[in-house]
Amino acid sequence: MRRLGVIVLMAVVGTLWSVAAWGSVYAEANANMAARHYDVEFYDRWADLPSDTLMAWGYRYAQSLDTRDSALVCYTIVANRYDRQWQADEQRAQSILAMNDIGYLYFFYYYDYQQAYIWLQRALTLAREHHAPTAEVCALLNMGNLMYILTEMYRGDAHRGTLHYYKQAWQAALDSQQWDLAMVVAANVGTVVQPGEYSLLDTLSRQIESYRIPSDTPLYGFVTHFFDAYGHINDGNYQQAFAACDQAERSVNTLKTPERYLVSIYSMRAYINILLKDDAQVTYWYQRSADLARQYDMHDISVELEKELYQYYQQTGRTELAQQHQLAYLQKKDSLTNQGRLTAMGELYFRNQIQQINRQADRNAYAMRIWQWVALGLLGVIALIGALLYILRRNNAQLRQNQAKMYRQMQESISMEQTLQKYRSSTLDDSSKTDLADRIVQVMQQTDVICNEEFSRDTLAQMVGTSPANISQVLSERFDKNFSQLVADYRVREACRRISDQENYGQLTIEAIAATVGFKNRGTFATNFKRVTGLTPSQYLREARKKSREICTKKFF
Repeated sequence: MRRLGVIVLMAVVGTLWSVAAWGSVYAEANANMAARHYDVEFYDRWADLPSDTLMAWGYRYAQSLDTRDSALVCYTIVANRYDRQWQADEQRAQSILAMNDIGYLYFFYYYDYQQAYIWLQRALTLAREHHAPTAEVCALLNMGNLMYILTEMYRGDAHRGTLHYYKQAWQAALDSQQWDLAMVVAANVGTVVQPGEYSLLDTLSRQIESYRIPSDTPLYGFVTHFFDAYGHINDGNYQQAFAACDQAERSVNTLKTPERYLVSIYSMRAYINILLKDDAQVTYWYQRSADLARQYDMHDISVELEKELYQYYQQTGRTELAQQHQLAYLQKKDSLTNQGRLTAMGELYFRNQIQQINRQADRNAYAMRIWQWVALGLLGVIALIGALLYILRRNNAQLRQNQAKMYRQMQESISMEQTLQKYRSSTLDDSSKTDLADRIVQVMQQTDVICNEEFSRDTLAQMVGTSPANISQVLSERFDKNFSQLVADYRVREACRRISDQENYGQLTIEAIAATVGFKNRGTFATNFKRVTGLTPSQYLREARKKSREICTKKFF
C-alpha cells in the first residue's frame, strides 16, 4: 500500500517540471517504435539556442513519451555549457539544473540507474560547490527517489538512504526559502515513512508552522491533510483519518494534474478499510484507483495495484482471487518489461550517440581550457608590458613634475625680486606692514562688507586708512596674494558656511548663495571655489546635506 503511494508521488513530484509517464502497453510497442525518431541530429541545430529556450523545450518534450529523446538533447546541450570559471552564476546554475533533469530522464524513462546516479551526483556536487539551491534540492530529492527504487529492487537498506537524502533536501529547501520545493519534499517523505517513523511527519509539520510556509504554496493543503490522516491512523481514529483524506482530496482539486495525487488518497482509504476489515470498501477504492489509472494511461500504477490486490487477497486467505491478481500483475509487468526490451536497441543507440556528444563536449571543453590558459598567458604578457609602460610614464610624469617645480621656484624667485624692486621706494617698515596686515584681516572678517559687489581695493584702503598702493604691497608681501584673490578666498569661506547652514540657507540654490557673497557669475564662483576647497560647489553641497542628515539622525533618534 505504501509502495503504491511512493510510486505515485515520485513520478508526480520528483522535480517541479515533470510529470512522469510510462510507455504504452506491449500491444502498442511496435507502433511506437515505428513512429519514434532519435533527434541527435538536432544537437547541432539547437546548439546555439539560448539556455532558457532549451530548458523550456526540454520541459515540454519531457511531457510526451515520443519526444523525451528530444528533451534529453535539450538538457544535454545546456549541461555541456557548464564552465567552472567563465560562466555567469545564473547560467551555471541552469547548466547544473539541466544535469539534474538528465538524471531524472535516465531514472524514470530510460531505467538506466547507473547513468541516473552519475548525473544526479554530479549535479548535487556542483550545486553545493556553486551554491545553486534549486538544483541542490532537486538533485537531493531525485537521489532519494533513486534510493527508494533500490529498496524495491534489492530489498536492501536503501530506505535509510532514501530518508537521508529527503531530510537533506527538506533542510536545503527551508534554508533557501524555496517553499514550493519544500512541500514537494514533504509529500515524498509522507509516502515512504514506515510504522515507527511517524514522529518524522510531526517534526515536518512543526517546521512548516515555525518557518511560516505560506498556506497558498502548491501542495500545502495536500501535505498537511495527508500528514493528519497518518496521525489519525496511528492513533486509531479511522473516521478522522477518512475526514483528513476528504480534505486532502479537496486540496488536490486545485492542482493542474490531480490524478496521481488522487490515487495516493484512494490508496490510503483502501488501507484504512483494510485496518477496519471492510472488504467491500477495500475493493471499491482499489477499483476507483484502477479506473483512474486506465483513464489517464498510468500503466505503472496499474501494475502496482495488481500487486497490492494480490497481497491483500493472499493475506485474507482468498487464494483464487490472489492468484488471479498475481497473474495480472505478472502479465502487466511483463508487458512493460517487453516494451522496454523492444525499445532498448534504439534507446541504447541513441544514448550512445548522446554519450559520444558528451565525450566530444569534454574534449572541446579541454581544448577551450587550453586556449583559455593561452589567453591568460597573453593577457599576462600584455599586463606586464602595460605595467612597464605605466612605470615609465609615472617616472616621466615625476620628472616633469620636478621640472615644473624647479620652474615655479625660479619664477617665484624672479617675482620676489620684482616685488622688492617694485616697492623699493615704499616708506612702510616691517612694523607698519604688520599693523596694516592686521587691520586688513579685521576688515575681511566683516562679511557684510566684503560680500558687497562694490567692495574694492580702494574701499579697503579707505577702511584701514592707507593708500591702495600700500594695500597691494602688504597683500603681496604678507599674504602672497593680490586683492582679487584675497577677497575671493574670504567670499568662498563665507559661501561654504552658508551652504553648510542648511537650516537657514537650505532653500537657496548654489547660484543664489554665490550672489549673496558677492560673486557676479557662477563661472567665477566655481573656479575660485574649486581653487580654495578642492571641491566643486555641487560636491560640497552633497557633503553638507549628508552631514546635516547625520546630525538630524543623532538628534532625533
